[in-house]
Amino acid sequence: MRNNQSMMIFISLSELLDGIRIFLTNQNQRIYHFVGVGCSFQFIIVKLTSNQFRLINLKSEIVDEMTRLELIKSVWDEVRKIVLNYDDLLNESEFIKSDLTASIEEFREQFHQ
Repeated sequence: MRNNQSMMIFISLSELLDGIRIFLTNQNQRIYHFVGVGCSFQFIIVKLTSNQFRLINLKSEIVDEMTRLELIKSVWDEVRKIVLNYDDLLNESEFIKSDLTASIEEFREQFHQ
């Protein structure tokens, strides 16, 4: 992965962490639609109850159903894997590095990860 391509992934990770955090804390928001930056990767999460969520792909197929804790843990675990494996592609001075770090810290603080 080249540096310029990886930046899009890190921007998407920051968006995902912030979007999920806001979605889970906003009782009025019933749907979260994630669109990866610079690509066609998308999915939708529907809040069925305060503790039950459905993951849907763009073909409107149900991919999975999960609890709030399972959703938080899944997002956290996958983002951490990517960051641990590819974080060295970003320089400390790049804006996305600070944005991603802030998103990770806010997610960790909000959900005690």
